[in-house]
Amino acid sequence: MKERMFPFPRVFVAATFLVLVAWVPQPSSRAAEIQGNAGIGERSHLLDGKAFLAKTGEKGKSTHHDDTIIFRDGRFTSEACIQYGFEEKEFTAAVDGEVIRFRALTVSPKLGTMEWEGTVRGDVLEARSTWTRDRWYWKIKREYWYQGGLKK
Repeated sequence: MKERMFPFPRVFVAATFLVLVAWVPQPSSRAAEIQGNAGIGERSHLLDGKAFLAKTGEKGKSTHHDDTIIFRDGRFTSEACIQYGFEEKEFTAAVDGEVIRFRALTVSPKLGTMEWEGTVRGDVLEARSTWTRDRWYWKIKREYWYQGGLKK
C-alpha cells in the first residue's frame, strides 16, 4: 500500500500567493473616479492667481496649524501638504450664485490621497479635506477643516 504524503509544497505556494496579493496596495476606486472627473465642471481657471491663508484642524477639533491654499494655472496646492509628498494637481470649479465651489484630489506616493472640496465667497475660503491611506489590513481616514482669507 502506498502512503499518501501531505501536499506541503502546493499548500505553501498557494498560501504565499494569497499573502502577497493581500499585501500589494490596491488602487482606490474612489481616487480613480475623482481623478477622472472631480464632479464639478471641468478643469478651471476661475480661482487662478489666488492664495488663501487658512487655519486648519482635524474635524471636531480646534486649530492645529496654518496652511496656504494656492490656485495657479488651473492647479491646486496645499503648502502644508507638500512636505508629505502631496503634489500640486488640477482642480475643478464652478460658479454657484455668489460662490465658487471647487474640488481637487492630491496624491502622495507614500501617504495616500486627499480629497478636497470647498467654497470661495469673495475673499473668504471655507474647505474640507479627507485624507485616506489604504493599508493592507486597515484604512486611515481623517477629515480636516480650513477657514481663511485671501493672502495679500
